[in-house]
Amino acid sequence: MPSPLINIASSLSKPSIRKHPSSENLFVDHHQYLRLQQQVKHILASSPLPPSPSKRVHATLLYSRTCFLLLCVIITIAAFQHCSSIDPPQLVERSLSLACCGHHHRKLLEPISTPSAPKVLHAWKGLGRLFVRGSNSMSELVIAHISEATQPEELRVFLRTTYRSGVFARADVVFLFSPNALSTSMVNVIYEEHYSFRKILFMASENLYDHNSDNSSGAATFMFPSAGSMISSFNLAAYRRNDSENVSSSQPFWGSYSTDYFQFSKTQLAEAFRWGSVVGFDTSDLNAEDALQGFFDHPPVMLRRWPCYQMLLGMVRRRFKHVLLVDVGSVVFLGDPFSITAKRKFGLYLSLEDRAWGATNASELGVNRSTSSADPTESRTEMRSRHSRVAVSSASKTSPKRATNPQLSAQQKALGKRRPRKGAVPGGLYERVYGKHSWSALEDFERRKRLVNSGVILGSIHQVRGLANAMATEIVRVALERANRDAFPDSVLLSYLLHKSPSVLGRRVLDHLHLLDNGDSFVHSLIGSQQHSSFRKQAGAAYAVIHGSSKNKRWRSVVQAIRTDICTCNSDARAYTDCHDISKLL
Repeated sequence: MPSPLINIASSLSKPSIRKHPSSENLFVDHHQYLRLQQQVKHILASSPLPPSPSKRVHATLLYSRTCFLLLCVIITIAAFQHCSSIDPPQLVERSLSLACCGHHHRKLLEPISTPSAPKVLHAWKGLGRLFVRGSNSMSELVIAHISEATQPEELRVFLRTTYRSGVFARADVVFLFSPNALSTSMVNVIYEEHYSFRKILFMASENLYDHNSDNSSGAATFMFPSAGSMISSFNLAAYRRNDSENVSSSQPFWGSYSTDYFQFSKTQLAEAFRWGSVVGFDTSDLNAEDALQGFFDHPPVMLRRWPCYQMLLGMVRRRFKHVLLVDVGSVVFLGDPFSITAKRKFGLYLSLEDRAWGATNASELGVNRSTSSADPTESRTEMRSRHSRVAVSSASKTSPKRATNPQLSAQQKALGKRRPRKGAVPGGLYERVYGKHSWSALEDFERRKRLVNSGVILGSIHQVRGLANAMATEIVRVALERANRDAFPDSVLLSYLLHKSPSVLGRRVLDHLHLLDNGDSFVHSLIGSQQHSSFRKQAGAAYAVIHGSSKNKRWRSVVQAIRTDICTCNSDARAYTDCHDISKLL
């Protein structure tokens, strides 16, 4: 018969112990059994129990709910940002598209106020700013630099003539400006002019719909009553899409790629017309080191643009065929300048002005009057030594009465109190840039060479890029030889490279170079012009581009005539809000 101690141990232990014939001899005493039982309880308490199936299901459901809520929050935020970044003209466009595609009661919806600037978007890989996203990719490019003296109204005239000439139908527009130089008023002008451009396209689509409704059997043609404009007519045919053209064949080069473009391409306006993009770049985006800052006190955009062209044209060299370099404040478009590139795939087109490169025009120079009398190529050490010698000799030989003459200016005191010679004519453009010694070394036929217009340059992207590299090198070379740190006009440097040092440009540029006279070129240079008509060439054809200066009286007359011509046309006056009072524009 088993002992009572064995019966009590077997009843208290959780794991059943298989009985053994000699189970009575397992424990010698009762204390050993208690110690073994405590060890078993400690082992069971320390080992974690496996989770039950119900707890696993609960944890999985909780994780799924959390992920679903986070996904909903992300979708809501993305949708909110998309709605806030839509261009206001695009919203009006969608409403107008619905109105045009509706019943026979179709009325053009006019906006209550001009659109405000949308959210700032980058133009290319975090650089620049995207103002207007085009309908599709373009093969031509217009790079327009905004100088420090450019006014918002000059930008308005430039954009308005760009839209009306049809250039915007085949080219993207890139603005180049100094850091913090693009004011809010200029940004508003960019959006306002594009808004007016879309209004004209909507009116044209309305006339197209009316014509197709009245004559359903005839072919669809665009009719737009703008015959009243004689100088700057709206080239609507350039913006019309071909029947075989695919709307969503290629996205614009500028801006981020997204599905919004395909939604936008299905609108009525995008299906009927095509237009380019408008972007802007700060010079610090394209030339972060500011290479010219060490050579000039305040380098203007006129000179800083050439190093920026090197990077910008390198970025887009595989996406665009031809490029047009223009100045915003001194250029208006009357036609399409890219039409001359249809016959030649490669080419560089430069225009000659009617004045010689030695002509005197102080308004064209960025130098100070105080330093214009000295030779700019003279070294600073030689100038200081010469001035000190002249001052000592003049002080020893000058009478007290002459030494205390109050009529002497600060410049004369610095130069040894010398009076300027009577009848002395200040040096011309070439002399003030390259110095008197270089000018005196020229032959008579070289002095009569005409100045090359640097405000309007057209050519294939490879030739223009090669010209930009040579110009940037020449700017640095001339700046190192000058005695002062003042700026100078780049037109003299461009003329020097073509007339005196063409080998610097290389055969790749010279083999495709075309120098055009002012009377036969696609651009009319009004500064020093001897042409009878401001708008037509000698052969009778119209100029595509007119280049001038705000200080030129003939240029102001041209701008006034263009504005009056646009605003006197009834159909155009409805699109432009500033045409309600023509007297404000004159």
